[in-house]
Amino acid sequence: MTGVQTCALPISYAIKRRVLRYVYYMVIKHIFSLFLISLFFSGFVFAQEPLVLDWDKCREIAFENNSSLKSKKLAIEEYRYKYLAGLNDYYPKISLSHSLRRSGGVSGVSNSVSASINASEKIFDLRTLSSIKIRKFSYEKMILSYALESSGLRDELANAFMTLLVAQEKIIVNSK
Repeated sequence: MTGVQTCALPISYAIKRRVLRYVYYMVIKHIFSLFLISLFFSGFVFAQEPLVLDWDKCREIAFENNSSLKSKKLAIEEYRYKYLAGLNDYYPKISLSHSLRRSGGVSGVSNSVSASINASEKIFDLRTLSSIKIRKFSYEKMILSYALESSGLRDELANAFMTLLVAQEKIIVNSK
């Protein structure tokens, strides 16, 4: 019994040693390969040309990445669909139904088919008309809110762009 225990200790120690060597080798290998890759790609990063932003490119980037403007666009879409749903209440309602009944027994089978079409239209429904107008006003109000938000963004962007241009000119003047 004691021979088994003494025999197991050196084997587990040898296994631990091999595992630690393998882990150490893999860590060093990965660190070295990451170092080589970073040196390789750093040449590409430093070799890039400087980013030149003109007014149109700057405005395009700002309008694509502004979360407030994106939410206004989605709200316009939401109110547009609400308005269209309100128009659906104004149009006449048409329904179509059909049925097939089969009955019979020993003497024979009989089929019965029926179909019906119903149409209805509310003629003097001021609630529906006012609901449509309210939804249309809300839709137009959201369009104007989007225009106001985009003009405010454009104004802030123009101020920031002019500040950037002034700073660039100051750098050029100070370097001379």
